[in-house]
Amino acid sequence: MKKFEASTLEEAYALAASDFCCSVTELEIQIIQNPSRGILGFGRKNAIILSEPLKKVDSETAVKEKPLPKERKEREVAPAAQQIQKPSDAAEYRIKESISASPKKETPEILIEKSDEPAKESDNSFKEAQTLARTEEMFENLYAETPDIHAISEEIQAKIDNLFACTCFNIDDISVGVYDDETILIEFNGEDAALLIGKEGYRYKALAYLLYNWIHSVYGYKLRLEIAQFLHNQELMIENYLEPIIQRVDLEGRAQTKALDGILVQIALRRLRELFPQKYVAVRTNKEGGRYIIINEFMEKR
Repeated sequence: MKKFEASTLEEAYALAASDFCCSVTELEIQIIQNPSRGILGFGRKNAIILSEPLKKVDSETAVKEKPLPKERKEREVAPAAQQIQKPSDAAEYRIKESISASPKKETPEILIEKSDEPAKESDNSFKEAQTLARTEEMFENLYAETPDIHAISEEIQAKIDNLFACTCFNIDDISVGVYDDETILIEFNGEDAALLIGKEGYRYKALAYLLYNWIHSVYGYKLRLEIAQFLHNQELMIENYLEPIIQRVDLEGRAQTKALDGILVQIALRRLRELFPQKYVAVRTNKEGGRYIIINEFMEKR
């Protein structure tokens, strides 16, 4: 059997099917290691399987077991029959009498021929049915109904509490909830919550990057991280700054912002794209490395 490894069982099955040029239902599969998500991406394990195509009856064996044609069989039996001496009348009578007295039974060779082929067919059918049942069960588990976002938020809540249980910061209970259908909301509040923001928000960006990569890769959802109303205050500040920029776009059809720091670029970019879906809105970098946003006609460059 050949070994295959992938991040999920489904991908491992697909690799095996592609390697043997057949469908998954035609493979004999043995699971060596189930995949594991780990915690925050640590301790993650890949799926490992052993697989080979289902065994088929060898064509050479089938040819050997194929009965000889009737004419050929008669030609081979004829020379042997010529060597047998014809019994006398008395011996022939005794043979006929013994045959008529004994019940008719099938020869062992005929019994073997009748019972051998069905046994092979039933054995192969059983293996195919067993493999098909295992495959259906695995695909049912893969495509089982995924938990909703509220159930996932409760799971994230338990893991977040466990992660920050031993920190030296004086933080109130961390709140994990649902912001919208695609976003998980995590809120930090408490006496030392502002220390998680850091100078110019560098700690906030690091924590947001860590939590987003974990939640998006494991659960497939976006993240909104709120620490001591930091994100809310940043959104209010950028909203006030963008007012004249928006007015200029309405009058002239184009505008650009000043160089913005850190998270402000992302907040402003998201807001401007919501307001001007038909415009070309993109982030550019100046010679000093500062990042700013331009707004103009979609097919034009500036």
